[in-house]
Amino acid sequence: MRSRYTAYAQANIAYIMATMTGKAAKDYDPISAKTWAENAVWLGLEIISAPKVKSIDKVGFVEFRAKFSDEAIHREIHEKSHFEKIDGKWFYVNGDVRY
Repeated sequence: MRSRYTAYAQANIAYIMATMTGKAAKDYDPISAKTWAENAVWLGLEIISAPKVKSIDKVGFVEFRAKFSDEAIHREIHEKSHFEKIDGKWFYVNGDVRY
């Protein structure tokens, strides 16, 4: 999760795309994402919950808040992200936005 936050803060959309799979990857719009990431001022990441996973686990979840400013308005993304381990690497699958 931290690496994906850092990638957004750096507008490294290639990394974001390389760490996605399934519906998340299929529905992703890299051009819009890059524009958004470049125009946001990234203010911090708070990990709320990240239950430990065992080396044999194939599924993991991370709940987080990512804070940013967009056109001088402070905003945040609060999400419980779903990750899957494929060939030893973790991929973002989907997120459940929290309010």
